[in-house]
Amino acid sequence: RRFLGDEFLPGYFGPFYELERYQIDGNQVFSKKGSLKLAKETHGTFGLLYGHVLNAIQILGTFEKLDDQPNSGRLHLEASLPNTLPKIAARAMYDRRNIDGFGDAFDLDEDSVARAGLGYKIYPFLVFYGDYVWTFRFDEASQEYKVQKRFEPQISLSFTFGVGR
Repeated sequence: RRFLGDEFLPGYFGPFYELERYQIDGNQVFSKKGSLKLAKETHGTFGLLYGHVLNAIQILGTFEKLDDQPNSGRLHLEASLPNTLPKIAARAMYDRRNIDGFGDAFDLDEDSVARAGLGYKIYPFLVFYGDYVWTFRFDEASQEYKVQKRFEPQISLSFTFGVGR
C-alpha cells in the first residue's frame, strides 16, 4: 500500500518526464511542476517483482495504481544483462502510463515508451550506455500513431550493496 500526502506525485521523474514536463491544451500550457500544487492526499497500490533467469538475465516488473482514480496505473518492465559479457551491459525497458485495465497494458500510443540499450563498462562501476528510445504520437493527418525514435547517450554509476549478508 502507498499513502501519499498533498503535493506529491509518485514517479515525478521517470520515463515520461520529458513528455509530461509541459503539456499544451489549446492556448493553455500546463507544467508538471504546477500539477504538484493540485495533488491531494491519496492512497494506492504498488507491486514489484524481481528475479534472475539462468543467473544471467535480471528481470524487473513494477505496477502502481492510485485508489479511486481511473487510468492512474503505471507499468514498468525491464530485462538486463549486467554481467554476462565482460565489459558489456545490455538492457531493455517498456513503460506504460494511464492504465485502467490489463487490456491497456501493451497498447503502443502516447502513453508508451520503449527503450533498448547497450553499454560499455569503462570501470566496473561506470557504464557508458547508448540507448535507442521509441515514443509514439498521434498523427492527425493519417489518424494513426507514428513512432518517434531517438538515441540517448548516458553515463551510469552502478553499485552493488551487500545488504543482508
